[in-house]
Amino acid sequence: MSGKNATYATVKHTPSKKPTRKEKTKEQLIYTEVKTVTPQSNQTKIKRPESHKEKGSSVPFPWLFTVVILGIFCFLLLLTTGILGFMVFQGRLPEPPLDNGTQENSTSKTMTLKEKPLNTGKECKSKWSCCGQKCYYFSDELKNFEESKKVCKEMDSTLLKIEDKEEMNFIQSQLSYFYWIGLSRKGIGNQWMWEDKSRPFLKFDWKESDRGHCASITAMKMSASDCSRFMHFICEK
Repeated sequence: MSGKNATYATVKHTPSKKPTRKEKTKEQLIYTEVKTVTPQSNQTKIKRPESHKEKGSSVPFPWLFTVVILGIFCFLLLLTTGILGFMVFQGRLPEPPLDNGTQENSTSKTMTLKEKPLNTGKECKSKWSCCGQKCYYFSDELKNFEESKKVCKEMDSTLLKIEDKEEMNFIQSQLSYFYWIGLSRKGIGNQWMWEDKSRPFLKFDWKESDRGHCASITAMKMSASDCSRFMHFICEK
């Protein structure tokens, strides 16, 4: 071919839109890497706040428990202080004066007298307690029944004679131990009698025994006891 008659043509090469196998593989690899990395980064971002939240929620619990315990303790302490204060305050309050009628009928209060005469003209010394028209001596020493009678006689008195249920309730409210009273019998089958030979009109619910010929009293009951036992005793005048 001659160089003069040569014809030149511009050939435009348009690449095919369809990717080659190499390019497609490269794109798939890039896409796979993005898809794999992206969830890991997101998951890391989500987990961190949750971990922080769990730590934050668990920290105040011991403090909350401590505050509740301290609150309960303070409340109990305040309540105890209030009760003790009330009791002290009540103990310091003066008792209102009683008229003669109320004083004679009251069986729940006693007063220790020192050289103070009663309406009966009798004189009650220290260790004697007065209620109404009677004075009572609650012994500290222990004696058998006969010795107790002698001690009362030396103090110009007798062992206690209970007149009625009201007096019995009063006497029992003062007791912590067994005390002899002036009620006895001579043996089984004989009547119970006071020292003045009168019979009791109160019915005493106690168990009879072969040796129980003398009466004793406690805060809860009366008993038929062995006269040789050593007990406290109650005198009256």
